Amino acid sequence: PIIGAPSESVGELKLLSIDLAGQVTILRQGANDPLFSPDGKHLLYRRSLKDTLGLTVLNLATSEERFLAPELEINTEFVEWSPDGKQIVVNPYFSTIYLVSFETGSYEVFAEEGEAPAWSPDGTKIAFIRREAIVLKDVLGGNESIYTATPERLLYVQWINQDQLRFWSDKDGKSKQYLIRLTKGTFEQICQV
Repeated sequence: PIIGAPSESVGELKLLSIDLAGQVTILRQGANDPLFSPDGKHLLYRRSLKDTLGLTVLNLATSEERFLAPELEINTEFVEWSPDGKQIVVNPYFSTIYLVSFETGSYEVFAEEGEAPAWSPDGTKIAFIRREAIVLKDVLGGNESIYTATPERLLYVQWINQDQLRFWSDKDGKSKQYLIRLTKGTFEQICQV
């Protein structure tokens, strides 16, 4: 199994492999925010590359590592695999959203303005925040649906299923959670902390 252990540097992990005999091998140091691919064969993480954090993929079977889209400095936790594992959505500067090809490492702008992207369960749409609204954008074709939610500052969006999203907002230090029902086009507050 692969596990993460704290590194000497704050916020970094060591990726360790432990075999059946209990032998520990350090695979990589300096990994940040590791994510397993949907098929469990690769590990995606941020790692230093020439004084910036780059998007890195580790093949768990061969221990080969490669950088994806090395021109993008990935300084955010908003990195997510597509459900089929073919693309990765990244939001490196909390403004522009990119799609990165897992196979080639090439990337393209998905949305000029937006933050906190999240893939739909079927991989056909990406939900994200743009100002005070939730935007659903088709991966193919680029059609957008905009849900004006609240005048509060929006923080995160998460798919529950293909028809429902939940999102968090913040106003005056109080966090609220809402539910959007896409087929009904409605949203409701479900809790406040």
